Amino acid sequence: MANDFFEHKARHEELHSGSSHSAFRIESVSVQNDRYLSQIIDTLSGSEPEDIPALEEADLTLEQTFSNLTQRLKAEPIEDINLEVSAEDLESVQRAWRSYRDQTAALLTSLNPNLTQEDWLGILAAERIRQLSELQEYLDLSED
Repeated sequence: MANDFFEHKARHEELHSGSSHSAFRIESVSVQNDRYLSQIIDTLSGSEPEDIPALEEADLTLEQTFSNLTQRLKAEPIEDINLEVSAEDLESVQRAWRSYRDQTAALLTSLNPNLTQEDWLGILAAERIRQLSELQEYLDLSED
């Protein structure tokens, strides 16, 4: 589930283009896997994130960010050499992320009962907001 999300994100959402796009995607998946394993190890050791966002607020911000990006990509998909990011691509990645989020939150809750599943869902939503914000920044810069 985690690898499926990482692969989806690298292939359909990250802006890897040009002749080296495959190498960039492979590296991205590897980095994301390393972060995921580090998060599991940190959780097992009792480490907890400093900031635990409220789930309702994080979900609302995530939905607004996702909706704005989807609308922009429907109007004008991103296209370059060996690169296309469309609204459908973004929706596909988001579906993979939801599965990743739910299963990861359940796993991390079982590894550290000091945090609730709701805490982890908020933390993972904030992480996803940061990821989508990077795409938003690219779109904002490309309009200039």
